[in-house]
Amino acid sequence: MPKFKVESKSNLSQSEAFEKMKTLLADDPDLRKLDSKIEIKTNDAGHTAQVKGSKFSADVKVAATSPGSHVTIEVDLPLMLLPAKGMVQATLEKKLSKILA
Repeated sequence: MPKFKVESKSNLSQSEAFEKMKTLLADDPDLRKLDSKIEIKTNDAGHTAQVKGSKFSADVKVAATSPGSHVTIEVDLPLMLLPAKGMVQATLEKKLSKILA
């Protein structure tokens, strides 16, 4: 499966950024439009999450930086959905910049 990364830096602390990411992954209607069968497993202590759906999967990591935090989302798409890569990537980048500002 082809992979791509979406990354964003934030002035929020690692914990704050991770909480915002969890809320985004659980509640965002635009992400649900991409795949309505998303399941999320979070590791609060490690500030990581695994997202699995019927159309894609992703690993989310929030790392502490000075100052703030760094969010990385690595997405796996099946070959059939490779043409949708741009739409998925643009949606994630837009959402990250909005919640981490």
